[in-house]
Amino acid sequence: MSTSVARRCLLFSVWGLVLTGSLSIANWPGDWGHSVCGVWGCGPPLQALVACHLSWLVVLVPSALLLLNRAAQRAVLVVGITGLALGLLTAGIITIHEHLTWAAQVSDWQREYYWHRVGFVILTTVEVPVLELTGLSTVVLLWTLSAGNPKNHRGVSLYRRRHRELRLSKVKLPPAPGAAPRDVNTRRPSECARRPR
Repeated sequence: MSTSVARRCLLFSVWGLVLTGSLSIANWPGDWGHSVCGVWGCGPPLQALVACHLSWLVVLVPSALLLLNRAAQRAVLVVGITGLALGLLTAGIITIHEHLTWAAQVSDWQREYYWHRVGFVILTTVEVPVLELTGLSTVVLLWTLSAGNPKNHRGVSLYRRRHRELRLSKVKLPPAPGAAPRDVNTRRPSECARRPR
């Protein structure tokens, strides 16, 4: 088994243990209370809510880190904008749905808590990672847009690899004894420095 395969297996095992641990928070003893209860409704136990949101983060954060490390800046921007748009669209759909259903059924004094109800539903919606997707997309976009140096235009690891190839291509080795001198135009493509895109 190669080192890279063993490393990936180890990372995947650690990720699985962290995911299992985050989901097990729902079974922790003690009464954390229903701190999200009010006129707008009453949610699940706080342990279950924390476990669900934390498990979504455990699922999504590695993908965001891989995207920032490996993808081109344009791809990162497209994925970040798409994720942010999906999160905001989902929040907008929840807002409209609550206006059409909850606000139409409650009394006038309860309608004053409409935005509390919308926040409550967004916070307790764990089937879709609205908060996590919106938050991670915002962090990815801010990280990408704040990176003003050229190495972040194609991903950090890709920049390092190309920079190393460029340095190595500038090293001039003497020809082997008895070998004909090579013309610069006859170099293999792997020996040539790639042009930046």
